[in-house]
Amino acid sequence: MVYISWIARQPVTNVNQSTYSMQVANPRRCGGGQGGSGTQTLIRAGTRITRDVEVSSRCAGTYLGTVVYEPSLSPAGRAGTGLPQPYAPGTYLVGRFSIVVP
Repeated sequence: MVYISWIARQPVTNVNQSTYSMQVANPRRCGGGQGGSGTQTLIRAGTRITRDVEVSSRCAGTYLGTVVYEPSLSPAGRAGTGLPQPYAPGTYLVGRFSIVVP
């Protein structure tokens, strides 16, 4: 398990209206694909957020990840819309990371 941490520059005052999301892409040699999750909690600006990422020791390679902030979700929240993509309209890239498993 690896921990990813970042500072929230903007608050999340309503979980149905904004979120920070983290996505991780698996190495190609391990089938590719990606997974991720949103914060789903209220967050004050300036708060350090830490999330864990599970990586398989049986799958050597480089895992690539991004963290994005989406300030304006649809009125119904995120149900059925999937995770926001970096550079999609209305999202802001917070940062990128990589995890190398030897």
